[in-house]
Amino acid sequence: MKYGKVEDPTGIDFNIPADDAATKEILKSAPNGPFEVYIGCAKWNKTDLKGFIHGNLIPSK
Repeated sequence: MKYGKVEDPTGIDFNIPADDAATKEILKSAPNGPFEVYIGCAKWNKTDLKGFIHGNLIPSK
């Protein structure tokens, strides 16, 4: 396996793990207001990932 590459990504568990016990305490100290998170994938446009990441939402060309 090359770093960052797997032959068959369908066998990978992409579920988000449970929060760490300290997360709630850390977030209590954060300022109140809108919470924004930006998530992205540097290779979202790779042809071989279309259909796997987005399902049938973005058809391969």
